[in-house]
Amino acid sequence: MTKYVYVGLLTGFALATFIGCARQETPVSTFFGTSYELATKAQLHNPNAGLNSGVPLGLTGTVADSTIKRYQNSFKTAPAETKTYSVVFEGMQKK
Repeated sequence: MTKYVYVGLLTGFALATFIGCARQETPVSTFFGTSYELATKAQLHNPNAGLNSGVPLGLTGTVADSTIKRYQNSFKTAPAETKTYSVVFEGMQKK
């Protein structure tokens, strides 16, 4: 009887190992390194791209100024208190 138990456990372990080692391609692994390759090719295509010292296109002066002021003023007040809960066997408790 114990011989069958050991054989069953060994077979189950071997099966679990083989299933765990079976690997399928994921979208991340399919495109891993693509951004690096594109950046490298862009630098090879136009190596002087960073030398353009012109004004970047974007927000106008007054809109950008008010946006920056609003962003800087957002740190003057304390952030809102967050509530955390922990799960215990008796139920929920507030920390």
